[in-house]
Amino acid sequence: MTNDNSILAGNLSASDRTRRHRLNIVGDSGPFLILQHGFGTDQSVWRRVLPSLTPQYRVILMDLAGAGPNAAQTFDPQRYDEIESYADDLLLILNDLAISECLYVGSSLGAMIGILAAIERPELFRKLICIGASPHYLNDNNYKGGFDQHMLDGIYQMMSDDYHGWVSGFAPLVVRGGSEPDAVSEFALSLFSLRPDISLSTARAIFQSDFRQRVSLLKTPTVLLQTQNDAAVPLAVAEFLRDHIQNATLEIIQAEGHFPHLSSPSVVSDALIRHLQ
Repeated sequence: MTNDNSILAGNLSASDRTRRHRLNIVGDSGPFLILQHGFGTDQSVWRRVLPSLTPQYRVILMDLAGAGPNAAQTFDPQRYDEIESYADDLLLILNDLAISECLYVGSSLGAMIGILAAIERPELFRKLICIGASPHYLNDNNYKGGFDQHMLDGIYQMMSDDYHGWVSGFAPLVVRGGSEPDAVSEFALSLFSLRPDISLSTARAIFQSDFRQRVSLLKTPTVLLQTQNDAAVPLAVAEFLRDHIQNATLEIIQAEGHFPHLSSPSVVSDALIRHLQ
């Protein structure tokens, strides 16, 4: 972990942010389109979807803090114990690139980052497409987030005690089936590449977050893509978002698991092309 106070203050130069987050722009013309990955992956998770998008869009890829080869440089547990800090990073990068409007696709954590950023700066986002988004993972009275606190505490304990063992069980559970037989092993390898303390800190920040009261502030047109049988995000969560975001539509796509862009990329590509128009 880094002790660089410039990260905490948000005072990195544009070139430092570009290098640390491995910022890439693929495609020569068309609107800017951000693809933002979620927990346990980095920008490479979009590689199966990317070719279908670059003919029409200038696609922006980046690694979140704590992800990818520069994870130890970009991550600070104090700064990123709140998901809002990732949204701040996104807005800084958009400012660095002088982008006045973009389309945004986010998966899981990446989806909530886009929602928070669009609430803060709505003029920057023409449309959001959220894959497996969740504002809150805990069951709470009539809200079915998918987990009880004792379940999450057990996850944190196993991540701490036997990280490799946890990954071996978690990866197939959340990825599930799909047209890509190597999707589970690819996700597992991505998790194995993470430093366990960074992975655990990030997981706690995600699973303990609660943005249910915030999502109603979102004005940006939003498409919610929900798979069938997502172990991390139940259908009830997607329905909650549809009902509480003012301008949202929900589509159940013909895919399973939490990472359909990894396991069923053609299904995701078709959905993105339809909804980005």
